Amino acid sequence: MRQDAARNRDRIISAACAVFAERGLDACVEDIARRAEVGVGTLYRRFPTKEHLLRQIAEDLLRELLEGARAELGAADGAGLERTLRQCALLQVSKRGYMMRAFDTAMPDELRTAFRATLGELLTEAQAAGTIRPDVTTLDVVMVLWSLRGVIDMSADTSPAAVQRYMDLLLAALRPGAAPLTHPPVTNI
Repeated sequence: MRQDAARNRDRIISAACAVFAERGLDACVEDIARRAEVGVGTLYRRFPTKEHLLRQIAEDLLRELLEGARAELGAADGAGLERTLRQCALLQVSKRGYMMRAFDTAMPDELRTAFRATLGELLTEAQAAGTIRPDVTTLDVVMVLWSLRGVIDMSADTSPAAVQRYMDLLLAALRPGAAPLTHPPVTNI
């Protein structure tokens, strides 16, 4: 990719994130182009539809989360999983206007698979360190992340700390010594 094309791409992505955060996903592409200081044609050449733009944003966010999760592998006392979950929560809060909808778009399977695999490795480390109960599965951890969506939607404007409190509650449920789970693990989501 040429330097100017790469620069325009980055400006469009950055502008889209800002505009979506301010106005939600109903924001028009003209506003994004204006914020990026590019023509609408330039935006459409790179991203033919808003869905293409959302998909790119989601891929970039998931890559960021994946890099952060991978950096936590091997953390002392299996603490990498908790830090990763908290980082995911903070990212969801900071990008709540669009992040979860962006993740609802088609995402490359290799990214989803890599992120889940890394969560699985972090879970194994935490279980080996005795900080997470042994009957928790990787899909349980994925559902923890998805469950934050409702808390963020309901509380971010009035009580931004609510998501951290909810994360404390979820992590307490994942710790050894919590009440036994009464249902079998989910095998596919």
